[in-house]
Amino acid sequence: MGYIIWIILIVFVVGSVLTKAGATRKDIPEIFKWLGIHFIKVALLLTAIYLLGKLTGTL
Repeated sequence: MGYIIWIILIVFVVGSVLTKAGATRKDIPEIFKWLGIHFIKVALLLTAIYLLGKLTGTL
């Protein structure tokens, strides 16, 4: 439950910073979509590296 509050807080803060930096309301969902895609890519890459290490016995 605490993670949901942190995620909402981070989204609010990042949205506020982007708005102050000159981003319009139309830009913000696009930026969050881009960030979400890259976050998922990094998570999948780290998971693959971890599982590869487990399979080869180096972890």
